[in-house]
Amino acid sequence: MVIKAVATDKQYGYGNTSKYAIKVGKIENQTTYLMALRGPAGEQLQWNRRGSCCAFECKTATFGSGLLDKYEVTYEGLSAPIILYLNGYEFDENVQAPAGFTFLSADKIEKPYEFSADSIYKTELCNSNEIYCPGSISLKEVTGKLEKPDSIARCIDLSMLYLYFQAHPLTDARASGTRFKVSIGMVINCKGEAGNFFITSRRRGSDYITLSNQVLKTANDMNRKVWSPALKNGKAVDSYQEIDFTVSDGNFQKITPADR
Repeated sequence: MVIKAVATDKQYGYGNTSKYAIKVGKIENQTTYLMALRGPAGEQLQWNRRGSCCAFECKTATFGSGLLDKYEVTYEGLSAPIILYLNGYEFDENVQAPAGFTFLSADKIEKPYEFSADSIYKTELCNSNEIYCPGSISLKEVTGKLEKPDSIARCIDLSMLYLYFQAHPLTDARASGTRFKVSIGMVINCKGEAGNFFITSRRRGSDYITLSNQVLKTANDMNRKVWSPALKNGKAVDSYQEIDFTVSDGNFQKITPADR
């Protein structure tokens, strides 16, 4: 999928109907499209999917009805986010950039770094049919509806956790002069061992994807046995947990495990 021009129709991408939505063909093409899109002076975008809306008739969609995906888009110097609507069901070979945006040619798009799923440490579950999840909204968006434990898994040595991350700053040049937040989810089994790490943050953008995956890689190598397991009816159980990180100039400034 290649962006070939900037749209002359000022409703293109901004209108919340299938007529004006950006037709990228399939859901996975949405990230590819947004990575190629740039601000009016070539600024790199950051984006956040804000859900779906605006049902329309579509033969390729389940039950003949599709939904548009709503993205909040920002770039440096923009006073307020812009909402764009993408259609992940229909494809337009002449896909364009909305008015007010520019774009990169296909050969200029740099693929962001993503930590290999095969490298993620897999913790051994005590009961794969009975996994719990605390009240974090971002976790539940990934895990679906799971029962909440009576008490969540907790870090028993937060100082060790701080020391580890402070000793492993991000050295990528893209982290310099940048402050960002990222949330990492994990499973902590009934023995207090962490594993199965994944990113729960919804914010997107090529640099953000790269840096958040570098945080994921660092988290994957941390001491996995600094946790007390979650409890249900007085029994230790497998449960999800989440850590929020604040990173500034590559240094981990704030590390906050979920507490409810």
